[in-house]
Amino acid sequence: MMKAQDEENGGFGEVTSIDELIRAKFPQLNLASIKALIEEKKNEYAAHMQADKAEAQSFDINGTPGFITGEKLIGGDAPFSTFEAAIDPQLL
Repeated sequence: MMKAQDEENGGFGEVTSIDELIRAKFPQLNLASIKALIEEKKNEYAAHMQADKAEAQSFDINGTPGFITGEKLIGGDAPFSTFEAAIDPQLL
């Protein structure tokens, strides 16, 4: 799904685009069963997503990607060197 997604805010994630992706790439999956399970668990999924969002906001993460290593926040699409500089001192 990550490889098939549209540009940011481009509409991927709409029922139609997900249906097309499943039919094209995963024809062995039962689309009706997937939809029924999503509907059945919708409130549970929403609660998990809200909890994740609240946790991220508590660390001042307000977008994706966002990472925390130790007590260091790395926001955005940081280069490897940024991660290396944050992680290496923690390895001592």
